[in-house]
Formats: sequence, C-alpha cells, structure tokens
Amino acid sequence: MIPELPPRPDRPQSEEILPCQEISLPPNVELLTTEDIQHLLQQREKLKDYSKRFNDPALSNVVDESAEWRKDSQELLKAFEALSGEKKELKSQLDVYKKLEFDYLKKWQDLDHIISNKFDNEALKKQLRHKIIDLDEKSSRMVNDIPVNDESLDVFLEQFILERTDYHLQREKLATWEYQDILKKP
Repeated sequence: MIPELPPRPDRPQSEEILPCQEISLPPNVELLTTEDIQHLLQQREKLKDYSKRFNDPALSNVVDESAEWRKDSQELLKAFEALSGEKKELKSQLDVYKKLEFDYLKKWQDLDHIISNKFDNEALKKQLRHKIIDLDEKSSRMVNDIPVNDESLDVFLEQFILERTDYHLQREKLATWEYQDILKKP
C-alpha cells in the first residue's frame, strides 16, 4: 500500500483529470477490467507525484541544510568534549591549588603561633623573668661555693659582679616594660 502524502504546499490540490496519453500496456492486460486499468493509471500518477517530491529542489536544500547542521553539531560535540577535558584539567589544578592554599594557611597559623609564643610582649616578659630567676640562682650558688684561695677569689668576685649587674639590668628592663604597659592602658 502506498502511503498517502499531504499535498505539496507549492501546488493547489485539484480534482481535474489529466489528459490521457498513449501508454504502452503490459502483456495480458486484457485480463484486467477498465476500472482496474484506470485505477492503475491513477496510482501511476500518484507514484510519479510521490517520486517528484524526493527530487524536489527544496528537498535537496533541506537535505543539504540537515547535512550542514549535522556537521555543525558534530563540531559542537567535539568542542564540548574538548571543553569537558579542559574542565577536568582545570578542576584537578583547582584541587591542587586548594590543597596548596590549605597547606599555606596551616603553615602560616603554625608560624604565627610560634612567633606569638616566642616574640609576643608577654612571651618576651616571661623569658626575661626566667632569665632574672636564672641569674639570681646562679649568683646565689656562686656565693655558696666561694673559693678559698686569693686568685680564684678575684675571678669569683669579677664573675659575681657581672652576674649581679646583669641581674639588676634585666630586672630594671622588666620593671620599665611592665610600667610602660600600665601607662598604655586607658
């Protein structure tokens, strides 16, 4: 069965019968009735019309356009695949950068902690207090271990005076520092 197509848009549908032409008939045509022959001729015209639609220039334009669109879509698909590859690469680079940023922040916090523990105002005061205590203990030990001979007594006195001078100097620094902190507070 031949499919029934809608009429072509460039031709108005008409009911008129086309003029007859001489058509060579197949062998044993006498076995067919006149109605059958007319029906076959009508079918032949429909087949011609149907086949003309496939040879229509508008159809070839559509085929060309669809081939162009297919080509463009394949190019777009390749471009999307390339973009997808670039996206994966950029994502992996971003992950590396995020890891570097995390490492940087951790090391920065560690360094900040070390600096604040060693060089903060309170940390430096604490170190100075420990130094004062050490100097005081050292000078006290020196007094307890006084040497007996004269030569060593001179060395002892020189060291003791140096230790006590350093002790008092460090105490004065600490006192000045603490007094400045008191003055800074509103």
